[in-house]
Amino acid sequence: MINKIIDNAIIDWHRLTGKIPFRMTNDYLFRALMQDNNDVLRTLIAALLGWRKSDITSAVIENPITLGRALDSKTYVLDVKVQINNNLVMNLELQVLNTGNWPERSLAYLCRMFDSLNRGSEYTDVKPVHHIGILGFELFPENPVFNATYQLYDKENLQRYTDKFTLSAVCLPYIGKATEKDKRSRLTEWAEMFAATEWEELRMIARQNKDIDIAVTSMFTLFQDDNIREQMIARDEYYAHENYMKRTIEEQKILLDEKDRALDAKDRSLKEKDKALDDKNRSLKEKDKALDEKDKALDEKDRSLKEKNKELDEKNRIIEELKRQIYSTNKKMK
Repeated sequence: MINKIIDNAIIDWHRLTGKIPFRMTNDYLFRALMQDNNDVLRTLIAALLGWRKSDITSAVIENPITLGRALDSKTYVLDVKVQINNNLVMNLELQVLNTGNWPERSLAYLCRMFDSLNRGSEYTDVKPVHHIGILGFELFPENPVFNATYQLYDKENLQRYTDKFTLSAVCLPYIGKATEKDKRSRLTEWAEMFAATEWEELRMIARQNKDIDIAVTSMFTLFQDDNIREQMIARDEYYAHENYMKRTIEEQKILLDEKDRALDAKDRSLKEKDKALDDKNRSLKEKDKALDEKDKALDEKDRSLKEKNKELDEKNRIIEELKRQIYSTNKKMK
């Protein structure tokens, strides 16, 4: 699409149709746009904070990068550190890939900013810090909020501890949960810009919001820079690879879970079979015990019969002896 745009010398993005080559969820494009157009930066910050644009007299990026230069270890994380009105220090970060550690990661960034107090300065002189994450994933599915702000409070009476330490998260998937305040600040329109995939969508949003028209015009201009375009391609490829690896890991986890369930089913089946065998063994043992008792009873009967037979034999012997004596006596009397 970009080559076609350049070849045809199209300079007005309002004439374009079809897919946008790079969406605003490309973190390099986001970084480049915030650094390239300070007016866009101030407008987005105002929407994020619920301020008027005129409330932001200055927004100075404290960690600028050389646009178009390949990312190195220092610029790999494309957050934008901004000092607003020479007072508030803000860190803007676009994150579309859910690595499962956003609360801890954002807190680490916020703590680093807050700990930037110069040696020898009074603690009360530390500037307020605010970390805002624009997220392309669901942060807390159990509590879906589009635009949430967190500070330190007493959990019992909600007494605020300090207003110098603030975290915010804008969850793009939850745009349907936006409040009237989010709509009044026009943050929802910026979220729609981030979510847009086609030029027609951007035109519809830009018709309602001239600041977004300016932002898309600047974005389109950045598309024309070969070096910047290469970095945006690299970031898309990086996230495509990360998403592929994430899907692969999830698929492998599903397969492993299925194998574990199959093994558990086999284990249960084996345990049931073992239990059935144990039951059979117990039954056989009980039968063996009953047979042993019967055998003992039969042996006892045999012993009793033998004793009775012995007694009968003795009685028969005595009777025979008496008969013999009687016979002898009778014979003598004759």
